[in-house]
Amino acid sequence: MHTRIVGRFRSRSDAEGHLQVLRRLIPTLSFEIMFDVTPKDTDSDDNPETPQ
Repeated sequence: MHTRIVGRFRSRSDAEGHLQVLRRLIPTLSFEIMFDVTPKDTDSDDNPETPQ
């Protein structure tokens, strides 16, 4: 099994809508929604814990 990113979305509902379309167009493949939970990079001025 290979992992391939087919889209990135800002909301869960957008991702689920796209998933439904993919499942209708290609019913023989398995698709799933995954979330990236890594924190976004911030500027060092905004984060007091970052050494300067």
